[in-house]
Amino acid sequence: MMSKISDILFSTRAAGIYFLLFAVAIGTATFIENDFGTPAAQKWVYQAKWFELLLLLFGITILVNMFRFRLFRREKWPVLLFHLAILVILLGATITRYIGYEGTVHIREGEASNSLLTSETWITAVITDGKARDYHFQRVLFSGLGKNKFHQSYPFPEEGEHQKTIELELLEFIPQATEEAVEDPGGAPLLTLVSTDAGNRRQDRHLHTGEGMLIGGSLPLMFADSAAEEVVQIRPVGDSVFIRSPYPIHTMRMADQHLDSLAANVWHPLPFRTLMTIGNGNLVAKSYLPKGKIKITSKGPKIVESEPNAVRLKVSDGTNSKEAVLWDYQSGPGEVEKVLLDGTQVELAYGKQYINMPFSIFLKDFQLERYPGSNSPKSYASEVKLSDPERGVEMDYRIYMNHVLDYRGYRFFQASYDPDEGGTILSANHDKWGTRISYLGYFLLALGMLVSLFSKRSRFQKISRKVSELREKREAAAKLTALLLLLALPASMMQAQAGFTPLQADSIVRIPLSHVERFERIQVQDFRGRMKPMSSLMSEVVRKVSRKTNMYGLNAGQIFLGMTVYPEQWERIPIIKVSHPGLRQILEMGDRKHATYLDFFNDDFQYKLTDRVEMANQHKPAHRSKLDNEVLKVDERLNIVNMVFTGQLLRLFPSLDSTDTHWLTPFMAAQGDERSNFFIENFMQAYIQTTREAVETGDWSQVDELLTALEKYQEKLGSSLLIPQQKVELEVMYNKIDIFNRLGKWYALLGLMLLIIFFQDIFKPGKSWLESARKALTGIFVLFFLTHTAGLIARWYISGHAPWSNGYESMIYIAWTTTLAGLLFARRQTGALAATSILAAIILWVAHLSWMDPEVTPLVPVLRSYWLTIHVSVITASYGFLVLGSLMGFLNLILMIIRSEKNAGQTDYAIKELSYLNEMSLTIGLVMLSIGTFLGGIWANESWGRYWGWDPKETWALVSVLVFGFILHMRFIPGLRGIYAFNLASVLGFFSIIMTYFGVNYYLSGLHSYAAGDPLPIPSFVYYTVATIAAVAIAAYFRSRSHPKTA
Repeated sequence: MMSKISDILFSTRAAGIYFLLFAVAIGTATFIENDFGTPAAQKWVYQAKWFELLLLLFGITILVNMFRFRLFRREKWPVLLFHLAILVILLGATITRYIGYEGTVHIREGEASNSLLTSETWITAVITDGKARDYHFQRVLFSGLGKNKFHQSYPFPEEGEHQKTIELELLEFIPQATEEAVEDPGGAPLLTLVSTDAGNRRQDRHLHTGEGMLIGGSLPLMFADSAAEEVVQIRPVGDSVFIRSPYPIHTMRMADQHLDSLAANVWHPLPFRTLMTIGNGNLVAKSYLPKGKIKITSKGPKIVESEPNAVRLKVSDGTNSKEAVLWDYQSGPGEVEKVLLDGTQVELAYGKQYINMPFSIFLKDFQLERYPGSNSPKSYASEVKLSDPERGVEMDYRIYMNHVLDYRGYRFFQASYDPDEGGTILSANHDKWGTRISYLGYFLLALGMLVSLFSKRSRFQKISRKVSELREKREAAAKLTALLLLLALPASMMQAQAGFTPLQADSIVRIPLSHVERFERIQVQDFRGRMKPMSSLMSEVVRKVSRKTNMYGLNAGQIFLGMTVYPEQWERIPIIKVSHPGLRQILEMGDRKHATYLDFFNDDFQYKLTDRVEMANQHKPAHRSKLDNEVLKVDERLNIVNMVFTGQLLRLFPSLDSTDTHWLTPFMAAQGDERSNFFIENFMQAYIQTTREAVETGDWSQVDELLTALEKYQEKLGSSLLIPQQKVELEVMYNKIDIFNRLGKWYALLGLMLLIIFFQDIFKPGKSWLESARKALTGIFVLFFLTHTAGLIARWYISGHAPWSNGYESMIYIAWTTTLAGLLFARRQTGALAATSILAAIILWVAHLSWMDPEVTPLVPVLRSYWLTIHVSVITASYGFLVLGSLMGFLNLILMIIRSEKNAGQTDYAIKELSYLNEMSLTIGLVMLSIGTFLGGIWANESWGRYWGWDPKETWALVSVLVFGFILHMRFIPGLRGIYAFNLASVLGFFSIIMTYFGVNYYLSGLHSYAAGDPLPIPSFVYYTVATIAAVAIAAYFRSRSHPKTA
């Protein structure tokens, strides 16, 4: 009996079911989160017992099948390794789930804290009768979806005689709770007012007679029949209400903006829907009910961070019972509500809870650096002192973005800060072993998967050999080649560019190229202290600001010098890249993709994004939306433009102090820097003036003399820092050639040509010219590889360090290792070499994205991370292989439909070979997608201390891993084996990639979302695509049934 149950629960069929259930569950959870908030998804899926049971069965099934398929054999160890890695990852997740915790630490300057505010919500009960005092804490997870249950009994006192039982029972959970005044025949007078608190924040208050409040945080108000003279008093008289104030009341009627004033110390009828200004505070009377009560209602079922939640509890002692309403404002511990039952007092609270740490952190200084001009935050950091008397440890530390403090299993990250800049908010977690074990699992997974691709006894290599054998046995229809190439044509090759400029390009003053070539060899010091030619700085600035290398027929040098010499013209030229449609709308840009400098300011020259930048900076990095991140990026671009206009990036001048290695800018000289001198203070003004004159007259001799004087000044005072001239020339040439960007395009073109040869050989083999063409293209591939190698060597020499120390360099290095692997393992297989070339092109394209967004300023935002770039590149590259596999699967379905008795032999061979190639492509894609997904977890953990947070983007990436993992395991599942089932599944798997790449961005709320949950219309072509695939699948099914070999 037990054996039969074991066979059912842990069979390969059961494993397939667990695969799909896992994927469906977490995919559904993303939609639950979108509509009802994160707690709902956590409650019903991620933290549900049934979900834990599913993962337990999934893990046991993997273990059982390790023995069933004898994976412990020597030749199977790569497969054993990555299956074992899944168990290690599940173990790490279990430790995190049950032992780890996270929260925030809020510290004001000059103060210390040893308290961590948890991210979970708790119901706290403190029971006392004056003699005994018992504490009870219960973690709860309520949501706006489904029923919520909570029922606890507490014997009181816990020890001793005469115990009684205090019971707490949840009556109602109210998400987005708000108080509403409603009529009640048995009610009392109820007044609803709107005022501001001490922080000028809106507060809505409902007052019964005898209750009061503060206006503007300081002026007392009483709703009562009598009150002190210095208090604003409101009193009910029948159905009317009157007001008296010790100060004059200035009013503005909202309906028609009518202004008036009410005398002090005189009773007046209370004006409703009218703004009253009393002293330094504002007050609006919303409503008055002679007989009313307060009803707590919900604004909506979704739990959002900015709105409070409430619970109604029934509190009883067996004889008496009362109701209590507890509020959770989500920013701290819940407010305490006291309930008295027959001499026993119960203090209740609902919300987050403080946990004491075994050490304290003292905030010495919170540092917020702002950009001049817009005054936007550029970077922020916390200078802290950690004190641990228990271990005798005291140490100073600086916490900032991507630079964390690790101590005794805790990790602290710079998350946000107080609006008055007098305090810091650190996110923290305590999950040392969960993280380490999960990292071990990630490593074993990557190692096992990569080794399995190259092991001679692996299925991947066996399929590769079968493809070679089949190639000798078949001929197929050449007319299908065009169809495949049409389907495989990269979408990126079809993109077009559009431009728009209010100031026509013809009217832009153009700096001659001859002068740009002279200026780009001047040496400058960047913010990191590296010396480089102006060519590099000008290129970086233009790429950073516009995400282009040239605009309006001008190269980067012409644009940079134009902005320096003619700022009044360039402030009206669209140059600042804005990607987010919502931000374009805020800036009123219309259809333009680039904003002008002036677009960011209103008629009073007030910065339009001030509030949004402050709000984005105060959000924890883990909670920033797509719009928040775009606001910060665009704000940085704007400030860089301002720095170009004001000369703040031109660190051209060595200090007079030979021991000071920090060079000066014209801006620093203008600000009265004591290290400045006459030459520095007057150089830029002279350069701008003479350049303007040279543009008019064509005589550049005076400008050249100025640049020569600058070079001599640098040589005299800063020769020890200057780089050799040959290195300057090499770097300028390197910038002009733009070798890796061009290589990406060449690799893509070569890959397409190799694909043509490959499919020509599949459908019409035996042509003598094919081998010659293959050898020629392989030779070109080797030439590209050598060029790639030369580029890396040049970058190594220019930078002075190995070319893999930042995100961009890591990408070009990974592309190089990819091409090297292709030459070593696949140079004789045209298809694999084509895939290698295309993959190298994809990686260099992703590297180009990083290259287009260089670090020009010392800003260190969370999204500028080494791990992030690798994570994005690997996942993006995986999409190419997975989509290619889906396309080959679709082609196979078409081949099944057109198969006939006349072409059966040719078609069957073609279907079988394409199926093998499909499996190889999906295998490579799955390996890269799996590794890339978990690299994303490493990035998240190193940035804000959470290696997995079930954000919709990472969740759908995992869904895709599970979907394609299931597809590649279908051959082990009875009833799902066969060529038709595999190819159809590979086509359907394509939709998980579409959802991961596009759907999350536009249809789900989350950190990666553009739409923030607001659904966009589904494009009509999606319906046509689904209908076409369905029609082809059905037709192929019936045709394959009549031809068992293709089933």
